[in-house]
Amino acid sequence: MGGAKRRRLIEEVVEKLLIAAVADADVGVRSSVFKALYRNPTFDDFLAQADILTSIFVALNDEADCLKKILHMYFLPFVAILYSCSHILIRVWIANVERKVLDYWVA
Repeated sequence: MGGAKRRRLIEEVVEKLLIAAVADADVGVRSSVFKALYRNPTFDDFLAQADILTSIFVALNDEADCLKKILHMYFLPFVAILYSCSHILIRVWIANVERKVLDYWVA
């Protein structure tokens, strides 16, 4: 299986797991999914996607205190780091675009 296909397959599996982690009626299922995702750093790149982060934010409002504890302990620092990094990356990207536009008009 090619690298792109493999990555897309993993993305789809992580998405489906997060649907279960947010929507399943059993708190045991929800907490097990989040614990499994946290314990495996292989998924960090996939968890950093915007739509995935949205699901994690939704789960932060879960009614079960044990799940809130897991999410706040494991995922909230991860999300905060990604959020701050994304702002830095956006600023760098904007600066690059502005420089390219300026170079175009000056040339």
